[in-house]
Amino acid sequence: MCPENHKIVPQEEKKKVPPVFTKKENATIKQKIEILDWHHKYGKSQGKTAAHWNPTYPNLCLKQPLVSAWLKGKKKIREQYMDEQSRG
Repeated sequence: MCPENHKIVPQEEKKKVPPVFTKKENATIKQKIEILDWHHKYGKSQGKTAAHWNPTYPNLCLKQPLVSAWLKGKKKIREQYMDEQSRG
């Protein structure tokens, strides 16, 4: 049951509302791939990549050192992603 002050928002309106930070989370493999792909296509600056994705994923608290670590481990991240995709 919804709390009395909870307002039900139609799905199309939910898309307009930017994500709100609630608590720090770890990125999923899919999120890491999405961010790394964008970095290679548009970025090349780790700091700008973090800044670009922070509004989309505020709970990841992206910063340049994290993007750097993902770039160093990108082969393993892509292998994990492919493994997840093959399992369905």
